[in-house]
Amino acid sequence: GRIAKIISINGDSISKAKDKIIIISKCDEKYIPLFEVAKGVILQNRESDTISEKLALQTASRLDLPLIIRARHAADILMEDEEVHLEPQKGLVFKIEENEML
Repeated sequence: GRIAKIISINGDSISKAKDKIIIISKCDEKYIPLFEVAKGVILQNRESDTISEKLALQTASRLDLPLIIRARHAADILMEDEEVHLEPQKGLVFKIEENEML
């Protein structure tokens, strides 16, 4: 899926997240509607932020949504609208070149 960086929740967040793999730095109740429209979630959180982690894990599990947690520097490394593939069981994100779509 394609990347969408969600810096903060605002009026266009849901349309920006629709059918995308979103990168968020925290997770609280305001982020749940984004999970409902996204293809996957990359949570770039600190190890100490277990509250975000727990809610993200519960929400992703309920929606059967791929989730990667503690993804250090994800927002710096991945570009907006870049095509990636998630392997949540291994905690890996793979960049996909235009000529090797899955």
